[in-house]
Amino acid sequence: MKRQDDRTGAGPRVSGSVMAAAINAKDWTGHALGKIENWPLSLRTALGICLGFPAPSCIAWGGERSQIHNDAYAQVSLIHAEALGVDFARSWAPSWPAMSSCFERAARGEPAQLENQQVSFVGDDGSESRTVTFSFVPVPDESGGVGGVLIALLEPGSTQLRDELRRSKAALEQHGHVISHDFRAPLRMLEQMSKILVTDHAGQLPARAAGLLNHIGSGAAKLALRAEVLTRFDTLDQCPLQRQNVDVAAMTDKIIAELRAAAPERQIEVVVEALPEARADFELLRLVWRMHSSSPVTRRSHASK
Repeated sequence: MKRQDDRTGAGPRVSGSVMAAAINAKDWTGHALGKIENWPLSLRTALGICLGFPAPSCIAWGGERSQIHNDAYAQVSLIHAEALGVDFARSWAPSWPAMSSCFERAARGEPAQLENQQVSFVGDDGSESRTVTFSFVPVPDESGGVGGVLIALLEPGSTQLRDELRRSKAALEQHGHVISHDFRAPLRMLEQMSKILVTDHAGQLPARAAGLLNHIGSGAAKLALRAEVLTRFDTLDQCPLQRQNVDVAAMTDKIIAELRAAAPERQIEVVVEALPEARADFELLRLVWRMHSSSPVTRRSHASK
């Protein structure tokens, strides 16, 4: 008998994939990822790409770096049957010191590569060592951040696989782009409609109803801003970092002024202590501050020593 998620199409399915069947058969109850039917769309999209990719590859998702991989990846000698769902760093413990910095770069949204790594593969004729390049590609999530990392093991000279990885990366970027644009307009409409209801019917609405509408409007505004940031990151990802001296205090004051002007009815106390200058990409730093400064609570900023 098929599992319920197989019948409904909720689980990740790829025809002819052994690992797709193993993923659907695994009991994810109690795991950090949770049940398959509750996995976010971004994870399912990336997993579909991973399972169909011809080179050994996996998804390391979330803060736990939960590992989900394709058939070719299962041929790596370090990977055993129980590797499904475990911490990616645990499976690659001997190599983790060398690859951790690349993984962290991808987790921050910047693709990275680790070249000339010796990896042992198990085949019909026994084990053989191959020289591979680890490619780390960030996977965007619905909130505008990075939900996980797609890792592919590419052998030198494999032009076809590199082209396939580029197509996979483009598909992930397009997924983030669609999420951003499809979410922004409805969220802005929800924000505006909740404001209109509170303003036009203030005398008729119970206090609790008005409070809930304000809460809905604030939540919609925050999500719309995250969608906007995701769109901007899609563009900035194509450009190299432009490091320069940034007056963080002046930039922060300008962002706060913009947020106050956008929502003059919100009375928020903002306390910003002394901030040092930074050597950074101005546009990226501004987007990060703007996204995290949009929360409807009082924030206190501290200078790094």
